[in-house]
Amino acid sequence: LNLLPIVPSFHPSHKSSETSTSGPRQHHQQRTTTMGRITIFSADGCPHCRRTQAALRAKNLPFVKISITQYPEKRDDMIALSHRISTPQVFFNTRHVGGAKETMALLEEWETDQSRGYRNARERYADEIERFADPTNERFAVPTGEPVKVDAGPPRGREEYSIVLPWSKEKTTVLEMTELLKRVLPSQSIHRRMTLHHLCFTLEEAIRALENQYAGISSDDAVQFFHHLIQQELIVPVESNFTSSTPSLQQQANVLYRLQCHAEPLTLNTYRVWKEDLQGVTPAQLLYHLCNLMSQIQHAISNDEGQIDYTAGK
Repeated sequence: LNLLPIVPSFHPSHKSSETSTSGPRQHHQQRTTTMGRITIFSADGCPHCRRTQAALRAKNLPFVKISITQYPEKRDDMIALSHRISTPQVFFNTRHVGGAKETMALLEEWETDQSRGYRNARERYADEIERFADPTNERFAVPTGEPVKVDAGPPRGREEYSIVLPWSKEKTTVLEMTELLKRVLPSQSIHRRMTLHHLCFTLEEAIRALENQYAGISSDDAVQFFHHLIQQELIVPVESNFTSSTPSLQQQANVLYRLQCHAEPLTLNTYRVWKEDLQGVTPAQLLYHLCNLMSQIQHAISNDEGQIDYTAGK
């Protein structure tokens, strides 16, 4: 792949930009001249983004990262420039290189191609990218505003957020506990105040089911465990008269609850605690959210170079 040296801008005043080399990461120092750059549109937690950045650092090539997670408005710019929705999308100046696979292949070519007389990739970068002027296309502009903060709900699968059985201190995962609750808790349709509530159960029914499942525990233990499941958002209240305090079996025996996985039956991933407004979400937006979730899983089991340990992800 032979790339032409077309250069996007690097403005010193852009606070959200970061240049990287093979050494420690440093925020860009103010320059007196305008230079070209490598731009990476990336997503937080994306292992392919991390792998690409690690490859650039290994060859001592600085780059600017634009996070479409922290600045979602830049996603439209990325798509308009690359005609792709996946990350990373890499540009050498304004010339689109591609994703991680294409970028790694190009860097390998730079390393092995001796026909142009460059001693290393850094020399070629300086000659074909850095020495050219900034472009005027605003889609390459690095955002300067505050990054967005996304509330993704309670973490799932981390050690400190595992489900703990208070009477034995044993731990289980959110998935395992949810599957167990689906089997042991009664899920039925109940009429209340001229409303038919589906897939729900009363507090009394839940406590009795937990006592039957875990032989020998007291009603108080079952109530405390039920409250723990509410705090972890595995169980959610159905009615508006719910209080956040520990439920009382005597006073709230008939209060209705349902499993979190039954609370949003029209979503593709019912196990996730959706904090976003799901009204009017398009299939493309839902796919984007789920891709982010998969990226978070891959991020949790990948090293600093973006290599994924799939065995650890089982």
